[in-house]
Amino acid sequence: MATITEPPPGVNSENLDMSHLVEEAAARHATPTPTATPGAALPPAIAGVKNTTTEEFLKAMNKMPLFMTELDESNEDGTGENSGLEALKALAYEGEPHEVAQNFRNQGNDCYRARAWGDAVEYYTKALAVKCGIAEIEEACYVNRAAANLELSNIPPTPIPSSHLRHPTGY
Repeated sequence: MATITEPPPGVNSENLDMSHLVEEAAARHATPTPTATPGAALPPAIAGVKNTTTEEFLKAMNKMPLFMTELDESNEDGTGENSGLEALKALAYEGEPHEVAQNFRNQGNDCYRARAWGDAVEYYTKALAVKCGIAEIEEACYVNRAAANLELSNIPPTPIPSSHLRHPTGY
């Protein structure tokens, strides 16, 4: 480590102010920050919402299927259908019947794992309504729907009669 015995040129040794030296060094090595051009135009999507209130903006976002927090099937004017939502609904039935049924079955399985029994029953019923004709898919949907319905009804287990119980030591 080098030792400084003399102050740099232009610095009075009696009034040595280190903070001033640090500020000068930082200013010499700083990179300039780019400034926005005052006349630059905003992208069209952002320019359209620039002058809206937060409430209006959130209401408009709630009409987009990706950002929906509640299901509102009307379009932005409040009249007619929400075309984006209708397009997403149509995608659920896109493809061959066995693919559609398998997709609903998988969604039902996901709901069953999440213990959302009512939703699982609904998905299994949709899979069966497709009538894909593949026995394996239809059988699995019938069995899984029955299991989800069983979970929904909360039927208590049948008690085992005491005559069927055996003492561990054989008495």
